[in-house]
Amino acid sequence: TALIYGKDFALGKPKRAQAQFSVLSGSDALVQLANPEGGGGSSSSSSSPASAGADVLIIDPPRRGLADASQKVGLIGGQRQAAEIRASSVRAVIYMSCGHDSFMIDADRLTGAAPEAQGAAWGPPFRLVSLKGYDMFPFTPHIELLGVFLRDDVGGPHHASALLEAFAERDRVVSRSPVAGPAWEENFVCQFYVGIEQDATFKVVGRLLGSSGKNMRDIADKCGARLRLRGLGSGFKEGLRGQETESREPLMLCISVRGDRSSYDKAVGLAGELLEKVHLEYRAFCKRTDRPA
Repeated sequence: TALIYGKDFALGKPKRAQAQFSVLSGSDALVQLANPEGGGGSSSSSSSPASAGADVLIIDPPRRGLADASQKVGLIGGQRQAAEIRASSVRAVIYMSCGHDSFMIDADRLTGAAPEAQGAAWGPPFRLVSLKGYDMFPFTPHIELLGVFLRDDVGGPHHASALLEAFAERDRVVSRSPVAGPAWEENFVCQFYVGIEQDATFKVVGRLLGSSGKNMRDIADKCGARLRLRGLGSGFKEGLRGQETESREPLMLCISVRGDRSSYDKAVGLAGELLEKVHLEYRAFCKRTDRPA
């Protein structure tokens, strides 16, 4: 998440302006938006970003959207976060999304279309002026969205005060102890398309998993990797709660390793060896059964 502070910032005017960037976690950015005078940053100097309202908010949240990490159940979260943005001095929001469901909910709240996005706790709404989709993962239902939200009027201290009052009672009823999370780490991910369809004869899923999942466990134990088979024939169901279904994508093996590139490379190598072994078995199987490989 990035906040941009620019003196005499003017939207749509092609002129050079001085700007200061502040790159923060999503939660820290929202704290600073909700309390621009009071310590979103460590410095209390009048020249620090925290001493003046931000003009532009750039966000690239996970698939849950504006909801924080404790709001993973369905898509119920994000209401307060959207309200904090509306109550702030931000005039432009540049929103990169990898979850179109959460993006639509957040967009409704930012633009004021959602029924709950009304009242004194919410500042002036934004307008969605641009929306583009990027097919970064062909043959999958996932799409990256880039939305640009603009507004002429901004929030002020009275919106921030109303926001605190509106959510204070709810926070007392639904209280959560803060959990200290680990420092940010890069997450390395990749997908192997298996290239062999699951059937009742060769049973490629069972061969990849191994007996009781042994093949996956071996790679995970050696590399600290997370592995998952998904797609047609995998048996793995995904989607919104209560609507989980097996993806219609081709069968694939997904790998992720957090923070350690060497472990990721090792996991990719081991997965490649496993897939090569299974493909050799498949070619031999097709030859025995007179099937095209």
